[in-house]
Amino acid sequence: MAAANYSPPAEALIKATRADFDRRDVVQPVHLVQYDDTLPVLAVSLYKGGHPWTLPTGADVNLRMDKKDGHYVYNPALGVSSDRSTVYMAVTAQMTTGYGTFSPMVEVLAGGGVAGMAALRLDIDKNPVQDGMLESTDEYKSVQVLAAEVAAIAKIVRDNEAGIQDVHDNIEVIKAAPSNAKAAAASAKEARSWAVGDTASRPGEGMDNAKYYAALAQQVSQGAVGWYPNYEALYAAHDTGYDGNWAIIGDTDTIWVWDSDTGVWKDTGESSKFANYYDKTQIDAKLPKPVTVTVAASAWTTGDYTVSWDDGSTSSYTACASVTVAGVTANSRIAVSDRTRVTDAVRMVAALEPGAGVVKFYANSALTSAAVFVLEVSQ
Repeated sequence: MAAANYSPPAEALIKATRADFDRRDVVQPVHLVQYDDTLPVLAVSLYKGGHPWTLPTGADVNLRMDKKDGHYVYNPALGVSSDRSTVYMAVTAQMTTGYGTFSPMVEVLAGGGVAGMAALRLDIDKNPVQDGMLESTDEYKSVQVLAAEVAAIAKIVRDNEAGIQDVHDNIEVIKAAPSNAKAAAASAKEARSWAVGDTASRPGEGMDNAKYYAALAQQVSQGAVGWYPNYEALYAAHDTGYDGNWAIIGDTDTIWVWDSDTGVWKDTGESSKFANYYDKTQIDAKLPKPVTVTVAASAWTTGDYTVSWDDGSTSSYTACASVTVAGVTANSRIAVSDRTRVTDAVRMVAALEPGAGVVKFYANSALTSAAVFVLEVSQ
C-alpha cells in the first residue's frame, strides 16, 4: 500500500531528523528515554546525495529496527507530507525497551522491490526506574493501528493541557513544597510550644506558655473574694468559704485563704504585694497576640539571605520581604497561626524572622501574588 498524505496531530511530540539514501553522513541523533510510551513522531526529511528528495508516487515506506536482543520492529510509516519530502514514523514503546544507540533503517519500496534504505540514529537514555511490565517482543503493526495510537496519545495531551500547563506554571512551588512543609512543621511545633508547652523544644516551656498563664489567671480570678481592712471585715462579709478562696487583709498586708478543714480564714503570711507574680500587663505580654500580615508581591527583593536558627543551624534563601508590624522586636516570638488560609503564595514562604518593628519573610523565589498570614506574636 502506497504511503498516503499525513499530518501529525498538533499535540504530538515531533522529533525532527533526516535520512539520505545515497550518502552516509553523520546523522543528527534523536534523543529518547527508555520505555517512552508517549509515541513521539519522527519527522524524517528525505535526501538523496545530499540534496532534498521527494518520495516517488506509489512508493511505500517502512521502518526496520534491530533491538539488539533478538527481537525486531518492522512497522509502516504513518504517511508522507503533502510535498512528499518528509516521512512521518511513530516511535513505539517496543522501540524503546532497550537503551543505548540504535540505527533503525528507513526502507522505501517501489516497483515491487526495495528502492532505497537510509539509516537513522536513536540515542535512548537508560530509565533509572526499570519497567519489568514491558517485555521486549517483535513488533509488526499496521499503519492504521499506529495512526490511531498517535491520535489517542495526542488526545490525552489535549484533554490534559490545562493540568500540564498548571504544573509548568507552578513548578517552582512544587519544587519548594518539601522545604516549605518542613518550615511549616517547625512553625507549628514552635506555636504549640508557646501555646501548650509539651514539645520539649525549649527550656522552661512547661511554665512559660499560654495554657499555663491562662490556668493561673483563672485560678487567681475565680478564687479571689476581695480586699478587706481587717480579719473582722472579711469574716463579716464571708463567714464561710470554699477551697481556693482567698482575700487580702489590709492591716496584715498578707493573703488569707479559706481552710475547709477548720472552717476559718487563715493567714498565709504571704505578701499581698505580688512581687513574685506576673501582673495582668505582664501576663498579657506573655500571651501570643494574633496579627494579620499581608506580604505584597511588590515587597519582595532578590539576593542572598541567610537565617540563623536557635539550634545554631542556618538556611539560605534567594528572596526576602520586610513588612512593618507594630510591637514586634528582634526578641519577639512569632509563629504562623492555624487560622492562616493556605494558598500557593503562602506555601512558597519558607521562613519568618522578627526584627525591630518588622517581620521578614523568606522564600526561594519572589512571589507573584500577595500572601496573607495570621501570626501569633509574643515577647
